[in-house]
Parts: sequence; C-alpha cells; structure tokens
Amino acid sequence: MATLTELIGLLDYPTFLAEKIRQLKTEGSVNDEVDGFIVLYDHCNGDIQQIKNYLVVSKQKITGKSLPKIHRLRWMKYAAFFAVIFGIGIYFTISKSTKNFYKTYADSDLGLPVFMSIEKHALDQWMLTYKDQNYPKALKTGKQLLKENPTNDTIQYYLGVIQLELNHPMQAERYFSKINTQRSVFAEKTTWLMAICYLYSDKDKAKEILESISRSTSFYQVKAKDLLAEEF
Repeated sequence: MATLTELIGLLDYPTFLAEKIRQLKTEGSVNDEVDGFIVLYDHCNGDIQQIKNYLVVSKQKITGKSLPKIHRLRWMKYAAFFAVIFGIGIYFTISKSTKNFYKTYADSDLGLPVFMSIEKHALDQWMLTYKDQNYPKALKTGKQLLKENPTNDTIQYYLGVIQLELNHPMQAERYFSKINTQRSVFAEKTTWLMAICYLYSDKDKAKEILESISRSTSFYQVKAKDLLAEEF
C-alpha cells in the first residue's frame, strides 16, 4: 500500500507516478489520504506542474512563507496535508454542488436474484446488503470480494453502482472502466453509467459516449437521445 508521502515524492518522476496511480486504481481500495491525492491528480489531469503549483500556493496561504524558506521535511508535511484537505475538498465540491445526474437520469439497479440455501453464497449475502440499501456496508464487503475475485465483472459493476448511490461518480468510473464492454453481460449498463459518470467531470467525453449509444441498438438508445437533448 502506497503512502501519501511516497506519492508526493513521485511528483518528480511523472512516469512512475502515473503507473502508481494506475496500480492503486486497479486495486480499488486506498486510504482517505491516498484517495485524496488521486482525486487531486485526476482533477489536474495528471499535470505535475499544476499539482505542484496547487500544493505550493495552498501551503503559502497557511504558512505565509515561500517554499525556499521551508525545510524539505516541513514541505512534505504541508504538502501531504494539503493533498488530503484540498484534494478531498475538490471531490466533495464536485459531489455536493453538482446536479446529481445519476439520480436524475438513471434507474436504480434492483440487484441480482438471491438464492437462499443453508450455506448462503458470499455474493448472495452481499446482494442482500445491497438490496437493503446499506450502501456503506455493501461497499466495504464488495471491496473485499473484489480482492478475492479481481476479474469478476459482476462485483466491479455493482461496486460502481454502489459508488453512484453514494454520490461518488469519480470512484464509480474507476470500477466501470475495468469492465470489458465487448464481452460482459453488463456491457450496455456499464456504457450507459460511464456516460453518467463523465457528466460530472468531462462533458465532452459524456457527449461522445451518449452519441454513440444514440446511434446504436442499445436498450439505452432513447434515454441517451433524451439526455443529449436535456444537457447539450
């Protein structure tokens, strides 16, 4: 597991940092500090100089001192602090001040059928938690299931849906992006929800996906056309 200090240290090595970020996203489970840095990284589209400038300017607002006068260890300490506070701050600003596109345009997924038996399957238990709308618990359990079954697209898909239910579109996109939309039974649903996710962060990308859906024979064709007319 990476630490926030380690990620900040990699700012001088963009290629290694990009690979580390990709790895952390694939693992799907990080602590709040690391997640805050990833949100900041995504918000800046991986622009290292922009990230550095953001951290320096933010630090100066608190310390009132210029970078050369700050010892490196203090710089790392302040940088870590600002990555968490401002990175997560960006995320919550996006989550709370932006229209909830998921609730507006997408129907909640009812979940998979649950087969009751003497020895209940772990996935059945998880689905029961999901259907009870206990999304924080379902998220925690789903992450554990994903560690045990890292290529399971059912788990990836429902973790994405759970993140959307919790109004975490950026995290949801990470799970959906791992699903093979050429083969998965969740292909149409995933593509539709990916478009919803991008409405929060990249409307050009959202429009591109929606236009593709509107030209297809997808179940979501009409909905995609309606959404395009509404938002674009």
